[in-house]
Amino acid sequence: MARAGVLLVMFTCVILAMLAAGPGWAAPQTALPGTAKQPAATAALNAVSPQGDAIATEQAPLASVPTVEDIWQVQAVLSALGYYERSLSGAFDSATREALERLQRRYGLSPTGVLDSETWALLGGPATELERMPRFLYTVRAGDTLSSLAARFGVPIPRILRFNPSITAVDRIYAGHQLIIPVDFPVPADFRVLRIQVLPDRFLGSYFVDVSFAAADRLAEELAQRLRERGFDVTLDPARPLDGITVRNASVELGRITFSAYRSEGWTRVDVGLLAAGSASPDPQSATNL
Repeated sequence: MARAGVLLVMFTCVILAMLAAGPGWAAPQTALPGTAKQPAATAALNAVSPQGDAIATEQAPLASVPTVEDIWQVQAVLSALGYYERSLSGAFDSATREALERLQRRYGLSPTGVLDSETWALLGGPATELERMPRFLYTVRAGDTLSSLAARFGVPIPRILRFNPSITAVDRIYAGHQLIIPVDFPVPADFRVLRIQVLPDRFLGSYFVDVSFAAADRLAEELAQRLRERGFDVTLDPARPLDGITVRNASVELGRITFSAYRSEGWTRVDVGLLAAGSASPDPQSATNL
């Protein structure tokens, strides 16, 4: 109980320090490793692959139209899993379709061979959504495997691979290797990123939402409900929802979400602080200096 109290104070201090900086503190987002080398994002489903395979489009409805970058990233995941044996091309060829079917069968999904909504959920969504997702840095320790990390943090291996394109095979991680571990945290589509910090064993993020002061209470309540649906233990005072939400789950030892409604501007700022499960408790004072 004492440790939980210290952690709660730590995140409250962090969020207050972030708020003190005001709405003008925006900084560039932390980029995912390897994304600079990927192809530019452009639609290519009605093309023909370099291998001459026609692109099939008659299957189940897609959650969104995959871009070249989406397909490139998915091929990298499929390759690391041993399902895709061609060079990464960003073209949705027959080998990609067959590899997707293998992935879908492995994880109990309908083997449609396309990037439908269930498959996107497994992989973390389109490339444009990855930067918005909470995540933290984790340093691999002796004895760690992708399977053990997936079980420990409650994240499927394909999603971990998606955030770590440097992993070219599931058995090739080593002690000292720094990975990005995504958190299954529901970031609504209308949350616009102000700032994100991806740090060792913790995540700090701020988002803007076009929600007025009068509707901010409902925003907090709706986010709390989404978190419960994702399996988080949620603490929220229904009489004072803007005081913030405290969350915990398999991957998050402690999380705090706070809300700042700007009456005159007509929008609300949402600040998220998450501490990875199993982390050493840092000094609260040093946390305020992040």
